[in-house]
Amino acid sequence: MSEPHEGNLPKDHDDHLASTCELLEYDEVTTKLLRIPAREIRVEIPLWRDDDTLEVYTAYRVQHDNSRGPFKGGIRYHPSVNIDDIGQLTLLMTLKTSLVDLPFGGAKGDCDPSQLKA
Repeated sequence: MSEPHEGNLPKDHDDHLASTCELLEYDEVTTKLLRIPAREIRVEIPLWRDDDTLEVYTAYRVQHDNSRGPFKGGIRYHPSVNIDDIGQLTLLMTLKTSLVDLPFGGAKGDCDPSQLKA
């Protein structure tokens, strides 16, 4: 899993966001705010294995925007998901809830279930 990023979206994702904001006539400040998450949380979780060894897992939670209400979003269970993917998914959750006028912002966490075997 990669280290936390600085809120930069991959170029293709950023291009889509920029063209959509332009089409919707959003101002520059709103467009900039949509590009970055409100916070990225990284925690280290120490777990004892059945064989008495200690394993430390890194977990992430990205919270994109809560201006319309509390953060909403689940956990992405996939071994190849990284912090950048989670950041993109939080933006999509923010946009999705706003498009259907739900009072939520976007958030998402990650977990690689293949690493959680005893």
